[in-house]
Amino acid sequence: GSSRKLTTWCRASTTATAAGTVPMRCRMGATSLQALERGPLKVTLRTTFTPTGGAAVQADPKVVVIAPRRVIPPVVG
Repeated sequence: GSSRKLTTWCRASTTATAAGTVPMRCRMGATSLQALERGPLKVTLRTTFTPTGGAAVQADPKVVVIAPRRVIPPVVG
C-alpha cells in the first residue's frame, strides 16, 4: 500500500437545515495558497454526513483545485 502523508489544506463545517445541496466555503492558509500558485492541487475531499440519530457516512471524492483568476484593473492615464 502507499504511505502518503496526509495534509490538511483547510477545514469547514456546516449544519444542513433541509435536504439538498449545502454550499460550503473553505479558507486556505498561506502554505496551501503557495502550493496552489505552483499549479492545480489534486486533493481528496473528505466529507462526513451525520444524520440526527443515525450513523455517520463518509465520502472521499478526488477533486482538482485551481487558483482563481486574478482581475487586473486597467491602467488609466
